[in-house]
Amino acid sequence: MAEVNDIDDLKRRLERAEAMALAAEERLRRALEAGRMEHWEWDPITDRIRRAGSLPELAVLTDESGWHLARDGYPLLHPDDRERHVAMVEAARRDRTGWHTEVRFISPETGETRWVEERASPASDPISGEFRVIGFTWDITGRKQAEADRDSALRESEARHRLLIESWAQAVWESDADGVVVADSPSWRAYTGQTLEEWLGDGWLNAIHPDDRPYAERQWREAIDARALVNAEFRLRAPDGSWRWTNVRAAPVLDRMGNIEKWAGINIDIDAQKTAEAALRENEQRLRGVLDAMAEGFASFDAEFTIRDVNKETLRLDGRTRAELVGRSHWDAFPQTEHSPLGALYRRVARERVPGTAEHLYAWPDGRHMWVDVRAYPTPDGGMAVFWRDVTDRKAADDALRESEGRYRALFESMDEAYAVVDVLQNEAGAWIDFRFVEVNPAFMAHTSMPWPVGKTATELLGAPNPRWTQLYGQALDTGEAIRIEEIEPTLDRVFDLNIFTLDRDRHRVAVLFTNITERKRAEAALRGSEERFRQFAKASAAGIWIRNAATLTMEFVSPATATIYGIDLDAIRGDVGPWAAMIVPEDRDAALRHLEEARQGQSAAQEFRIRRPSDSAFRWIRDTTFPLKGADGQVERVGGIAEDVTEAKLAVEHQAVLLAELQHRVRNIMALIRTIARRSADGARDIDDYRSSLQGRLLALARVQALLTREANAGGLLREIIEREVSAQAQHGGQFELVGPDIRLSPKAVEVLALALHELATNALKYGALSVPEGRLRVAWAPIERCGHTWLTIDWTEEGAPPRAPVERRGFGSHLIEGKIPYELGGIGQITIGPGGARCHLEFPLKDGESILETDAPMPTTVFGGTLDMSAASDLTGRTVLVVEDDYYLASDTAAALRAAGAAVLGPCPSQDAALGLLASNTPTHAVLDLNLGGGGPRFEIAHALQDRGVPFIFLTGYDQAVVPADFSEVARLQKPLPFRDIVDAVGKL
Repeated sequence: MAEVNDIDDLKRRLERAEAMALAAEERLRRALEAGRMEHWEWDPITDRIRRAGSLPELAVLTDESGWHLARDGYPLLHPDDRERHVAMVEAARRDRTGWHTEVRFISPETGETRWVEERASPASDPISGEFRVIGFTWDITGRKQAEADRDSALRESEARHRLLIESWAQAVWESDADGVVVADSPSWRAYTGQTLEEWLGDGWLNAIHPDDRPYAERQWREAIDARALVNAEFRLRAPDGSWRWTNVRAAPVLDRMGNIEKWAGINIDIDAQKTAEAALRENEQRLRGVLDAMAEGFASFDAEFTIRDVNKETLRLDGRTRAELVGRSHWDAFPQTEHSPLGALYRRVARERVPGTAEHLYAWPDGRHMWVDVRAYPTPDGGMAVFWRDVTDRKAADDALRESEGRYRALFESMDEAYAVVDVLQNEAGAWIDFRFVEVNPAFMAHTSMPWPVGKTATELLGAPNPRWTQLYGQALDTGEAIRIEEIEPTLDRVFDLNIFTLDRDRHRVAVLFTNITERKRAEAALRGSEERFRQFAKASAAGIWIRNAATLTMEFVSPATATIYGIDLDAIRGDVGPWAAMIVPEDRDAALRHLEEARQGQSAAQEFRIRRPSDSAFRWIRDTTFPLKGADGQVERVGGIAEDVTEAKLAVEHQAVLLAELQHRVRNIMALIRTIARRSADGARDIDDYRSSLQGRLLALARVQALLTREANAGGLLREIIEREVSAQAQHGGQFELVGPDIRLSPKAVEVLALALHELATNALKYGALSVPEGRLRVAWAPIERCGHTWLTIDWTEEGAPPRAPVERRGFGSHLIEGKIPYELGGIGQITIGPGGARCHLEFPLKDGESILETDAPMPTTVFGGTLDMSAASDLTGRTVLVVEDDYYLASDTAAALRAAGAAVLGPCPSQDAALGLLASNTPTHAVLDLNLGGGGPRFEIAHALQDRGVPFIFLTGYDQAVVPADFSEVARLQKPLPFRDIVDAVGKL
């Protein structure tokens, strides 16, 4: 149908062109009648030409008589026609002929090009008979234009027809009267990719999409039966196998009798149109989605202000449904707007077709009020689109802003910070060279102590200001970015903290908010010096100095000495408080954490606790003085502390107490011994001098024993040395005594008892026996003997040459000492007899250890025990690798510490099942300790199964009863929480 319409249009245009040509001919006729024809006569001999009724454009050539030279007209001829026309004129002159031509000339007045037709015939002058040329010239410009228009229209019509066929139709085809294809259509085959054989007959149906074929075939058959036009749309297969939408149009071609001779059809590709229609539908859906997602209301009106559409935000703001608004007149839906400024805006937009905006206070019947910002835009269909949003808050904000501006001015005048607005000045080269003050607040004067600066430049005020000011202001203008900086003004001897930002780049105007921080900078410098001194002090201090954040207890500072005291790398305790607390033995941990919490609450505290030092597993006593560090507001911002290793001092105090108790004990024993000696010496003394002499000798003997025992603590003494010391002290010369026996070391107790006994024997020999006369002799012999599986010592004291003495009737101190003390305290035998040659004494006692009351050696120093973490005498786990799985941090850390103290290597500890299984993927322990309830999710046995599969023995550490343990683990030891860590070590040792 489109092709038919275009052909009819072409016919109409051709008819118009022909009508224009007829009109041109009519105008020519009328022109000739009206004198638009030029009649002229040319004399070839003189070249003179006379015109009658000349065309106005050519009248300029003639003089008053109407004559001019023919060659004067040549310059008026169009350059493309001039040579040809001159040649015809010269041929006529030569051959006495005429001519008939069409030629263009250029009007000398307007410069317009016009066409003329010229007819010239040879003639003779009726009087002279001379040769003449008579001609007619008339303007054919209109006709030539009509011809050009007609030719152009014809060419355009032909081109459009070709374009119609070539651009619209992808296939052109014919069929017979019954609709059967009998003729080839290369365009169809090129469009569908069918071969000729596939195309002929009804094969064309195979090129149609299977879903569309029934419809296409039905349309074709119904059209043939009804002898009606075909106009259908369906999908055709393209040569590349894809499907494209096509519009098939076919019409019957009738013969002269009105019978269908054949069918002619074309296929127009509408795939792009279909795609565009789908896209349009999608766009409409997206548009609806966008409109409904908008944060502002939308409505569209037609030319009569009927509401055509609204979005969800409009419905939300208005409160009515879409059905209650769409289709109604806006004036009916919102009657309060019809005679309001908003109604006037809508009418102006509709009338003038220009956008408009307004703010309107909507009021609803239910009493609601809302300020809305409305923007109306004309639409091409004569309606308009309206966007509106709730600006009630903004209106309130505007009111608040006006109030705020008043407050700002009051703030500007009263603020402590200095504020100034300056214009930055440039030279002719565009460089920033100075600045002029435009506005300052009162604080500006206080911070700078400058004279009133407004209207003056910095150079005028300061003479030689810091050039950095101009540079910084210019930088803010160049970059448009705010600048925060601290700067010194040497002229004022002050330091300022400045915030510079651009106010107006076109006017080179910036603002600066600043504060005089000279004192603060000095304080900061002093603080930095103080901090440096503190760091130097902390570095040099033997005590560990630390600081924690009060809120998180994260370590912020720790001195090097802390690493030595705790036996760790400092990074190990830089984080939270957990790793530090894990080093503290369980019995002391809660108190240590409580003291730390008290410091967070503002209390200072000094505490002592034990740690197990990771570097050597030794238990150490730590004295930690903890104190709060408060900020300017009095709140505790940090917690500080000084840690000292007081283990030696702690042990020294304890050892001192033991020494004191031991000293008291030994002094009491010595005093008791001295009292006994003194009392028994008095019993046998003849007089005071005898008593004094006996007591003094015995006390000196006691002193010699004490000196001997003091020389080497707990070592006792050599028997020969003891005998020689006592005997030589009484003998008159060295030849008086003989000592026979091997070197034997006696215990301290044996030295104490035997030395006193030997003193009594030697004193008696000096008074009454062999040592009392020069010729007297003394022999002391000793030897070890074996008796009942033990070594005994026998000593024989034999005197010879003693002077005669009366028989001894009483037994004195020496006899009681030898015969009583030796058997009692040494477990031996002591016998003494007095014969004619002097005294004889036989002593026997077992050689065994024994402490003397005269010893002064110190008790062994005390040691630090780690409470439940002390594994002394526990099972030895050396060579074992134990996996620890426990989700409680401190319990896991303490268990690992106890195992390491017993000699084991520890894998983990692992807080979760995933961590333990991940560790087992690359490590195999020899033993394991498993917590059954990891993370509070109930008992889990996946790790136990993994260990069982590997043959690794383990124990359960749990708070559950035996009932929760599966039967296949019934033989596994189960330790009930809570329990001593030694029990864990012993349980692992028994695996």
